[in-house]
Amino acid sequence: MNNDKNKEIKGLRIDFKNVSFSYPTKKNTNIINDLNLNVEPGQTIAIVGSSGSGKTTLTNLLLRFYDVDEGQILINGIDIKDIDLSWLRNSIGIVSQEPLLTSGTIKENILYGVDNYTEKKFIEVCKLSNVYSFVTDKKLFPKEFETIVGERGIKVSGGQKQRIAIARALMKNAKILIFDGATSALDTENEAIVQEAINNIINKKKITTIIIAHRLSTVKTAKIIYVMKYGKIVEFGTHSELISKNGEYKKLIQRQLSN
Repeated sequence: MNNDKNKEIKGLRIDFKNVSFSYPTKKNTNIINDLNLNVEPGQTIAIVGSSGSGKTTLTNLLLRFYDVDEGQILINGIDIKDIDLSWLRNSIGIVSQEPLLTSGTIKENILYGVDNYTEKKFIEVCKLSNVYSFVTDKKLFPKEFETIVGERGIKVSGGQKQRIAIARALMKNAKILIFDGATSALDTENEAIVQEAINNIINKKKITTIIIAHRLSTVKTAKIIYVMKYGKIVEFGTHSELISKNGEYKKLIQRQLSN
């Protein structure tokens, strides 16, 4: 079997081993403390925790925007310091709370950084990410995929931006997908549509997926939910298991429900 195809189907394994880290400007304050975390190839996990617990820092470390102070981060058993940086970053697709779009067309934004593609794959990805349904509405987008999105994507809504960002990550054949607060700035209707796109990918593509969630309603379907506090994993399990533990996860749920 073709190795690249095999990787695309199964995703990549990620291991955080005894990782500790503090930002250069705050060397005396560990953001990550002796953290261990394993993600199997093709698995979907969620990471939750209150603001400042270190969730997004894990993404920054995985992408090597910073290097760990102690421990190792491994992808398929190889220390990321020994992996070509451009390959590493091209293998990871990120959909953040506010995805960056260029001022070009919708199609150009989806194909940003993509060298080779087929029209069949492009349409398949657009349907999977729930882009196709709004772009082909000619009342809203008469030029469909050739519609100019405007500077910073001002001509598309927040939910539409997110779906374009998801399609872009899929088009570049990312082996790891990270959704970092991807639905946290959306209203309920758009959150449901973007969440449906995320679920489509989880169910139909076996890409290693990390959901970093601010809204806990988005993590219930994850295989394992990891709860972070003070830079450590303090609990993990399924949604129902964590609720029954009556611990930190349940406190986070109750806090959100009371807001």
